Amino acid sequence: MKLHNWKDIRDRRLGPREKAQVRVRAAAIRQELGLRAIRESLGMTQNDVAGRIEVDQGQLSRFERGQDMRVSTLRRYLGALGFDLEITAVAGNKRIVIRREHAHR
Repeated sequence: MKLHNWKDIRDRRLGPREKAQVRVRAAAIRQELGLRAIRESLGMTQNDVAGRIEVDQGQLSRFERGQDMRVSTLRRYLGALGFDLEITAVAGNKRIVIRREHAHR
């Protein structure tokens, strides 16, 4: 049985564009970036994201600059960029991931 290394498998599955997108996303995740910087690093305009989350460009601009934002809006914004939102509470060296509760029917 022939063994394959991960780089060879990745190179067969991802084209140059996809690999570049992965590198951009990984860089954004590694850094603590503002929303605007994340969006720009992915090559997206405010109009691109606004259309995806069904708000106008002015609303999106105010959201990116805002000090206080709704979690639901942040979740939609990041979803439009291809990210999931994960909230972590930190106290000293303790980290707790806050998960969204699903309503039982």
